[in-house]
Amino acid sequence: MINRRTIIAAGSLGALGLAAYVSYRAYGSLYKNFGGRPATLTRRNVLDFLNYAHVLEAEQVRLYGEQSRAAEEAGDEHFAAAMRRARDVEQEHVVKIEDQLKRLRANPSPWTAVGPSLGSMMHGVLSSIDLAGEGKGLRSVLKTIVWIEQKAVDHYLRAFRQTQDESLRKMYMENLVDEEFHASWAQEMLEQEVEREEGDSF
Repeated sequence: MINRRTIIAAGSLGALGLAAYVSYRAYGSLYKNFGGRPATLTRRNVLDFLNYAHVLEAEQVRLYGEQSRAAEEAGDEHFAAAMRRARDVEQEHVVKIEDQLKRLRANPSPWTAVGPSLGSMMHGVLSSIDLAGEGKGLRSVLKTIVWIEQKAVDHYLRAFRQTQDESLRKMYMENLVDEEFHASWAQEMLEQEVEREEGDSF
């Protein structure tokens, strides 16, 4: 009989596999020759990255929205408010990316519809991590947020360095700064959570 842990593990692998494939199809085509210096980008490269960023921003909107609802149900008003604010900022990123695609007279890729589903799968995985009752669910959520946001910072920085389009550069840098704030907040909360858990252990 398949137990709950097996189902969760399978779901996690499926979500990671899908995310990796989307990344390969989009992000990989832009950065396969990236060497830390500006490169000549084709229109396809630019659109690939915008669609890739659109997928991941939509994933974060769904993930943070569901994390906010879960925190509200658990009575954690502070974390719920933080996740709502993060969700709203990520939604602003989605809109800005869509505006850039319109400016470039391009339509979002069909892949962008995958973003919310990835966010829901990620939320499901994170919500089920604490099966052993060790009380480390919030720590896992915060570690995941730090990882996601730091990756977003890296992606936007590389895109910023590679493009000469001033409108795109402005958007990439603004989004990058937002992601830096999210990563810093989550890192600070993670450190506080670790200290609290260590204090409770004495």
